[in-house]
Amino acid sequence: MTDEIQPGLKHWQKEHFHKTSLPPQSLKESKQFEQEFDQAQKPWAKRMKKVNQCKKEYYQACKMERSLQVQVQNAKNDPNGTPEQLKKMQEKWKKAEKEVERTRASYTSALSGLDADNPRYLEEMTAVFSRTQDFERERLIFFKDLFSNLHQALNVTTKADFTAIYRDLEESIAQMDIDADLNWWSANHGVDMPAVLPQFEEYSPELTAISSKKRSTVSDTNSGVTLTGITPVISSPEVITNRSSQAQPETNPTTTSNGPNTTIQTPFDDGLSGSPTPTTPVCGRPEDDGQIAAPPGGDTVGHDEISDADYYASATYDDGRPGIPVRALYDYTGQEDDEISFVAGDRFEKLEEADDQGWCKGRKDGRVGLYPANYAEEIASAP
Repeated sequence: MTDEIQPGLKHWQKEHFHKTSLPPQSLKESKQFEQEFDQAQKPWAKRMKKVNQCKKEYYQACKMERSLQVQVQNAKNDPNGTPEQLKKMQEKWKKAEKEVERTRASYTSALSGLDADNPRYLEEMTAVFSRTQDFERERLIFFKDLFSNLHQALNVTTKADFTAIYRDLEESIAQMDIDADLNWWSANHGVDMPAVLPQFEEYSPELTAISSKKRSTVSDTNSGVTLTGITPVISSPEVITNRSSQAQPETNPTTTSNGPNTTIQTPFDDGLSGSPTPTTPVCGRPEDDGQIAAPPGGDTVGHDEISDADYYASATYDDGRPGIPVRALYDYTGQEDDEISFVAGDRFEKLEEADDQGWCKGRKDGRVGLYPANYAEEIASAP
C-alpha cells in the first residue's frame, strides 16, 4: 500500500484536480463546468424570464377585464344607476378587453421566441453535460482499478477464516458497472430526463379569484359599497385555492433577510430539488366572493368611486389610525405585493385582528399589508 497505492492516488489527484489560488479555494474543474453551464443557459434563461413576465401581465389583464364585466352587469341591474355611470363603466370594460388582447399577443410572442431557442439550448447543455460525464467516467475507472489493487494488497485469503470475506469483496468490486451508473445519473439528473419545456397556459378564472388583493369582506372599507340581493350574470369562481394551511410557522423557520430566492426552472433541474417556485412557503389569504353589488339607498357611485373601491378594500389601504404594537416571532418574506416582510424581533403595528384564514393587517415602516397572524405577538403595554 505504501509503495504503490498511496503514491499513485496522490499523483492522479494532482494531475486531475487543481485548486484555485485565491480564496475561497475550489476545484478549477468544477468551476469551469459551472461556467460552461451558465454560458449555455444564459440566453434561454433571459427569454424564460420574459415569458414569465408576459404571462403575469396577461393574467392580471384577464382578472381586471372579468371584474369590470361583472361591474357593468351590476350597473345595468341597478335601478338607482344613471346612463352616464353605465357608459363610463362600459368604456372601462372595452379598454380592459383591448389590454387583454395586447398582453395575450405579448405572451404568445415571448413564448414563440423561447421555443425558437430551445434546440440551441438543449444542444449546448447536452454538450457540456457530456464533458462532465467523460470526466466522471475517467475518475470511476481509476478508482475501480485502485480498489482492485487495494484488494490484492490486503488479500490474506491464505488463511481459511478470511477466504469467504475477501472472495465476497472481490466479487462486489468486479460487479461495478460504470456505464450503468453513468446512465442512471443521466436518466435521473441529466440529458436523458424528460425535457419539461413551457407551453402556453390559457387564463382560467376557475383557478384565480377576480381580485386576489381583497380580504374576506368589503364592509370594512370606506367605499360605502355593501352586498345586496342583485345576482350578476357572471358568477365568481367556485373553486378557490386554499393556501391558508401554509400560513402556520414552521418549527425552525428559514431566515431570509434578502427576500425570496427566485429560481428559473430548466429541463435539467435536479428532480430532488423540489418545485421551482419560490423557496419561501406561499401563504394563502381569503378571496373575495366575486360579486359586486349596487350601492344602497339613493346614493350614486361615480366613476372615480367605483374604480377606487378595489383599492380601498385592498390590504394595502392605510386609513391612518394607530395600531397595536406587535413583535415578530419568526422571519417572513412577503410573496405578493400586498404582504409585508420582517425578521424575528422586528416591531410594527397590527391594524386588524386575524381573519378566518389566519391573516392580520399591519403597518411596518410606513407600509401597510398582510402577514400571518401567528408570526407575531402583541407587546404587553407597560403598567
